[in-house]
Amino acid sequence: MMFGLQIKAWGRRNATLQEDIEQSLSVLLLTKKGEKIWDPQYGCDLVAYLDRPNWHLQLAMVAILESISAYEPRIRLLSIGIAPAPTVENTAQGKVVLRLAYQLIGTQSGVFTAKVAL
Repeated sequence: MMFGLQIKAWGRRNATLQEDIEQSLSVLLLTKKGEKIWDPQYGCDLVAYLDRPNWHLQLAMVAILESISAYEPRIRLLSIGIAPAPTVENTAQGKVVLRLAYQLIGTQSGVFTAKVAL
């Protein structure tokens, strides 16, 4: 089982479980499959789905769901949203934002949202 690094750029650990999960999701979704030589299935080839026809978004959502199901057992994914980046400059560059709504498995408390920019 693989989780996020748990260390911020300035050297402190994540303060909350939610921060840890969001970091883990970012690492998982931004890693290409095959990048981690000890676990070639780790990651999610999201870059392969960018600049494709809209129906490829369904394939991207399936890839996200499969990766999170396999490598982030602490959460239950409730929804996936893919939208253009909020600024015109980023949209013109083809950047998108993923919004993932999830619930913690152990607590069944509230719904959390993680954003990952591609």
